[in-house]
Amino acid sequence: MRKLLLLFLIVITSSVHAQVLTNPNGVVLTPQTSASGNLTAVDSSTNCTTTNACVTIHLPINANALAVQLSGTFSATETFRMSINNQISWVTQSTSSSTGITTFPLSGQTDFQVQTTAFTSGTVAVAINVSLNTGPAGPSGPAGSGGSGGATDPNSTYAINFGAKFNGKMFTSQANTCSWTLGQATFTCTGANFTSADIGKQVSATINSANGVGDQYVGTLAFANAATTIASVQSSTQATISQNFTQNSGADWIIVWATNDDAALTAAETAWAASNNCGNLQLPAGITAVLQPHFGVPGANCLGIEPQSNYTASVNGQSEGSTIVGVFPGFNFAGCTANSNSCFGGYKEANWSNFQFNGFGWGNTGAGSAKTLIGFGLGSQALQFACIGLGGSDINLTGVNMSFGARAWGLVVDGCGNVGAVTSGATLGAIQCHYCFFGDTKGPNLEVNTGSTFCYGCEYGGTGGTVLIELISSISDFHQIGGSVFACTGPNETGIYSGASGGTITLMDTNYACTGSGSNGIYDAGNNTTIHLIRSSVGGVSRNIGAATQPAAVYIDDQSQLTGLGTNPVPSCTFTSGGGTTPSCAVESGSRNERGTIIATTGSGAPGSTGTVTLTFYGTAFAGLSGGARACHFSIDNSATAWGNEATAQTNAQSTTTPIVAWANVASGVLTALTASVPYRIDYSC
Repeated sequence: MRKLLLLFLIVITSSVHAQVLTNPNGVVLTPQTSASGNLTAVDSSTNCTTTNACVTIHLPINANALAVQLSGTFSATETFRMSINNQISWVTQSTSSSTGITTFPLSGQTDFQVQTTAFTSGTVAVAINVSLNTGPAGPSGPAGSGGSGGATDPNSTYAINFGAKFNGKMFTSQANTCSWTLGQATFTCTGANFTSADIGKQVSATINSANGVGDQYVGTLAFANAATTIASVQSSTQATISQNFTQNSGADWIIVWATNDDAALTAAETAWAASNNCGNLQLPAGITAVLQPHFGVPGANCLGIEPQSNYTASVNGQSEGSTIVGVFPGFNFAGCTANSNSCFGGYKEANWSNFQFNGFGWGNTGAGSAKTLIGFGLGSQALQFACIGLGGSDINLTGVNMSFGARAWGLVVDGCGNVGAVTSGATLGAIQCHYCFFGDTKGPNLEVNTGSTFCYGCEYGGTGGTVLIELISSISDFHQIGGSVFACTGPNETGIYSGASGGTITLMDTNYACTGSGSNGIYDAGNNTTIHLIRSSVGGVSRNIGAATQPAAVYIDDQSQLTGLGTNPVPSCTFTSGGGTTPSCAVESGSRNERGTIIATTGSGAPGSTGTVTLTFYGTAFAGLSGGARACHFSIDNSATAWGNEATAQTNAQSTTTPIVAWANVASGVLTALTASVPYRIDYSC
């Protein structure tokens, strides 16, 4: 199964293909605004791998300056270095052999490092603080009074101004070396650079987390589900948490630690709502830890409806992969009561972009009642937004709920919620999702609850159940243009399942190929779904397109393909008159409702010179655009047994279910009986 590595640290594409950003030593790079350490060793190599020889910080994208302080009693030389390519190479800026503060302007650098290049004795205490650009420069002041204006947008609220740290670190089995033991509270991580400043930070640790990717539903906590912190630090590579581990680390794990920013975010939200100007709540780059719901109350007048303008109350990060709101063990799911039990968001006309929620592979979160992790209310918009590895096997959790006219671009719902996303587009507008991904959930990747959902270039795949996309009600319509199901390989899996009596499925330029034993491309359990295929491929081992009996109608154009070992949905026919004794009828292989060839084989006895053949469409009704009978055209086909040179075939009765063709075998102006026990062919187009 394909993994979505996006999401933990840096976005590589606009939708679902990404990777973890690491330095040449394999350490995951997380933007930070501060770093510290005690240096007692020397290392003058390029990559600085010696313990206690360097303090390194990966800089946020909006860093504009930093200050580094050396303190303590020591005899050593510290070299200040910068990198512009994520620590692949370094350029020396200056050196220092004494205590004091040195400042550096920043413009595009990705990393800063204090490296001990000469050491005799003592301990060098290093502290680094980074300042950030928080908005464009304001206009100059009025004439006569000077002034340079503000440095931030006055209608925006900046979380860092309320103390939000976003200073987390994440280590994964894919890129790092960490270990812990069942029954003990200590863990070890090479390159962690633990200091006393890490004491009190929240901790999340999961195992069986998809090779340290954490984008699936199978991950479990490595300790009991309770708020857990770093209790003490033993060295730069070892720390102790506030409870014992209940699982060994093994070979597949993720461990994260970060400051709990609940109080800071709540303070920022209070200011955001109190300002009542419906502005932007700005989140910095980095990983934070939260144990409480957030971003649900933007202000009484900030719901995006008149008298305010639309799409106003925004929450924005730095990018989908660099601003990470981590939901940590002990999260208060009982507090998710606002906006139809949403933990985050849920208000109308929300406008969220460039950040993600992440559970770091925490599959079963133990939510006590039905909750929605992220809600997008009426008319909301999401741009480059994600929910990853959080509650993917928790039966009480829905990942994302999109209501009435909500739209998304580059939305990723990966191992988030037992049901990845639920859409409800009735009455007030269809749901639209552009270049989105839904997958790696225990339940359906996507549920279309009511109304129309349009997906453009979307992808789906990976479930612990048997359904990727499910239509719930008789007014559920699902339309996809481009994209595919890339993982439908499990036994008895179905690409699109319609459980209600009614609804419409339209696929254009898409690929829904399911390859597991007993699989279905599309299955209509309610027997009344209308299916349209346009330049698309649908496959299943059990059925390409199937139903409990028959769907309402199946429309397939010439450029679509039905693949796999299943039974194609084809019409049937009956030699109703003029065929002699016990005639037979079948449609040629590859025929469909739209067009094909009837093979009417005469029986014994005395076939007639005129008669009829009835074509029975697949489905309960094969209607035209207005809902009435389709206009079918029939023509004589002499590619097998030859008809008379003036034979005719014409519509005798139009129908949405059983059109009838009347034939007459005329040879040189004379009605001539058909020959017994031979096939005659009639082409049709409806």
